[in-house]
Amino acid sequence: MCWGAGLKMRPEDIEVNDNIEIEIKKGYYKGQYQSRISDKNDDKLNVLIPYNEGNLVPIGIGLEVEILIASDSAAYKFKSKVINRIKEPIPQLILERPAEEDFIKIQRRKYFRLEVKRKVFYRRVDKDWEPKEEEFTESSTIDISGGGIKMVLNEDLPNNIFLELIIDVPAIEDVKIISETIRKYELPDGKAVGIEFLDINYRSRDALMGWLFDYQRKLRKKGLI
Repeated sequence: MCWGAGLKMRPEDIEVNDNIEIEIKKGYYKGQYQSRISDKNDDKLNVLIPYNEGNLVPIGIGLEVEILIASDSAAYKFKSKVINRIKEPIPQLILERPAEEDFIKIQRRKYFRLEVKRKVFYRRVDKDWEPKEEEFTESSTIDISGGGIKMVLNEDLPNNIFLELIIDVPAIEDVKIISETIRKYELPDGKAVGIEFLDINYRSRDALMGWLFDYQRKLRKKGLI
């Protein structure tokens, strides 16, 4: 998803495969759930029915929900209503499509984060983001989000230094991400460091978020979360 800087989001800016968050305001299933736009037309949006503890969330027809959708430059929310549910070819909700005046710009929330172990390769770069080392060091992630990672620390990395990362995640395994170390953690068997992404294009971030949502969905189907 991408639109001009300073321009308010419009209904036509919503794209198939955009990641969203569905918020249910009341009832037993009150909470926030990750989903994705699966189809759209002039007056409706199809979204994937989210999972909770391995089961589809039973969001009923007529329920009012709030949708959060974000790009690299802004985040918006809008209210909608479930007007239908379909089972095939995949379980989906049919939502009323918002009007342009329904979009409310909001402060970006923290990115969805998932505990997942993947290989990560890093090397130090200077303040101009030029490599200070030729070789990458291999480590592994503890968790990943669209905004950064936590990784196992096998050497002393001070806070607020710049790193170039390559994360072993499909669709972005060749993408070099400029990042900054922001926090150290003590582990029972070692140390870890929290790293914030500084330079990652929206397509790569969206691909990463999509992979995380799919991975979480698979874990839920297996009953592992």
